Amino acid sequence: MIVQVWDDIAPRARWTVPVAVPRQRVFVVVLRAEGVDDYELPVSTIVMRIRDVRATYIRVTVPDPTRFTDEIMARTSGRIVILAGEMTADGTRHLEELTYANIQNLYYHRGTNDMLTLAGTRYVTHRNPNEMEISGVIEIAKDRRGRYRVRSGVDFFLRPGDIVSALGETFTADYIGVVIAASNAYMDIEGE
Repeated sequence: MIVQVWDDIAPRARWTVPVAVPRQRVFVVVLRAEGVDDYELPVSTIVMRIRDVRATYIRVTVPDPTRFTDEIMARTSGRIVILAGEMTADGTRHLEELTYANIQNLYYHRGTNDMLTLAGTRYVTHRNPNEMEISGVIEIAKDRRGRYRVRSGVDFFLRPGDIVSALGETFTADYIGVVIAASNAYMDIEGE
């Protein structure tokens, strides 16, 4: 399958597809390793914890992993790469790399539904914070210490260190948790 990447867009630039073009949000998991081609891996869930300076963590769950054993094993020394974007009605995908982690663990779960979990971490410092208005807020809370937690739809461009505005509240994000499944995708943003 061909993945079309918009190479001419500066990192963290915002882009849109005209409203008149029907589109669907898509998330793609690619395994990338030295000496072998990238492999797009079908997954049932993606879980990410994106932090500044401390480890960013990614976990993906692969249903029926025996179908993909050779491709997975050939790339265990590589990375789990998460791409996000939109797919238009004609099947064209416009994707941008959201984040990646170095593969560190493989867990095979036997049972009624055999599954494989790939997990990994990466340390990164995010620079040049942006001011981000969060739309699609599901809930917002503030604890006694003054720490905010916002649950919303997934924003491809939010990074730790960004100044977040949500429903009139403003804070600096230091943790972003993302859960993506076939029927639902959301993120939890925390900070002060």
